[in-house]
Amino acid sequence: MATPVISKGFVDSIVKFRRNIHSRPETGFKEADTSAAILAELKTLGIPDSDIRVMAGTGIVADIRGTAAPIGSAAGSAGAAPAEGAPDGAVVIALRADMDALPMTEDTGDLPWASSRPGAAHMCGHDGHMANLLGVARLVAARRDRLPSDRVLRMLWQPAEEGPGGAAPMVAEGAMTGVAEVYGFHNWPTFPLGNAQIVAGPAMAHVTDFDVTVNGRGGHASAPHVLADPVLAASHCVVALQSIVSRCVPASDAAVVSVSTIHGGEVRNVIPSTVTFSGTIRTLSERASSIIAEKLPALVNATAAAHGCSAEVSLESLYPVLHNDPAAAEHCVRVAKATLGPDRAPSWGLPLMGGEDFGYFSAEAPGCYVFFGTAEQDRENHMLHSSHFDFNDRALPRTITFFTRLLEDRWGLAGSAASDGGGSAASAVSGSAGPLYSEEELPSFAGKGGVPPADWAPPAPSSTRTDRTEAVGSDAVAMGHA
Repeated sequence: MATPVISKGFVDSIVKFRRNIHSRPETGFKEADTSAAILAELKTLGIPDSDIRVMAGTGIVADIRGTAAPIGSAAGSAGAAPAEGAPDGAVVIALRADMDALPMTEDTGDLPWASSRPGAAHMCGHDGHMANLLGVARLVAARRDRLPSDRVLRMLWQPAEEGPGGAAPMVAEGAMTGVAEVYGFHNWPTFPLGNAQIVAGPAMAHVTDFDVTVNGRGGHASAPHVLADPVLAASHCVVALQSIVSRCVPASDAAVVSVSTIHGGEVRNVIPSTVTFSGTIRTLSERASSIIAEKLPALVNATAAAHGCSAEVSLESLYPVLHNDPAAAEHCVRVAKATLGPDRAPSWGLPLMGGEDFGYFSAEAPGCYVFFGTAEQDRENHMLHSSHFDFNDRALPRTITFFTRLLEDRWGLAGSAASDGGGSAASAVSGSAGPLYSEEELPSFAGKGGVPPADWAPPAPSSTRTDRTEAVGSDAVAMGHA
């Protein structure tokens, strides 16, 4: 019987990489050490320099090419078709991992791998995303002799997802040239460990930020009748903005307008001349975005004028709607059901109103963004961006298995364990090639337990943190029996 490739030693090495990255976090476009660590790992995989490119300052695009005989593609193939511009007609499947940390301070107690850099912390789990991609890369590179030469894994190591955004400059520099399909994921601490939550269509929101300055005529607070009070005007503006979604945006379009900062004045008895406030707009359609972008300045200006003040409004469109291609989403659902379990690919809880610049990649090629649950009943499940957050390493065997099987499926390799429920994936492919790994080498997690109901919620965080080193290793050996 073949030995499972995701062994305790394999997982331990991936976890070690993850925790090393976690301890040395770097914020957007400053990921020099992170980039160097990734490049060093890629060198060990035997990727030639010609297939590694640095983009967007600290980002990396790297290709792993097969060395086996090409198999081509044919109409009706279960796998992806080559994209325009693909080298030698290859089927290039891209996987993306974001690299940056948040500009905040970690508060995880005596965690041995806690951030050693004040003001920077991996509180969103991007360290886990990088560890996953490295794990998949190791598995693919180890079987490049079985991978046809016209099949390519493109790794997109992206900086600055948290801002100002690294995906757009990578696309501009050619990262997506020749890519047939693109996939990515985010860990999600309110979804159960073992779930791959997937939705077709809008998955995350279009993000527009706004800043408003209300100008009035300040003076002594005892005589407001001779002034133009920007505090009152700004307050009415904040309230009025909430009418845009309820009265201007169609009820079928999800939208959020939130004012999150407001500043004005220094002392109690002086009405200031200026008040500023700012916030964010989230929508799941360009129609809703356009409506709000038109109505917000008009409403603010009119409200300020009604109080004898004037206003300056600026809006900045940031990330687009992250749209999951329906066919790509279906591929992910099929693979998730085969590798994780038939009830492990739900769509409840989606879409989300957060923003993600993966949408720039999926605008260039069909793609899907998956949300992998990391919550467990017996561990702390702090939400993303919490100062107490730490990526759940027990998710890694599952994510690595999923993405490896997804690659086999999209490359149209015959006998892929995740294809059509077990084996006919490449019956229409002009050549023939088997999967990179057998069922014994890369077992599925199917049958290891059902998904909680839609109203399931993780338990409240406990006051004691548990070191999960042994649990991770046990999970690797047992392949999901936890």
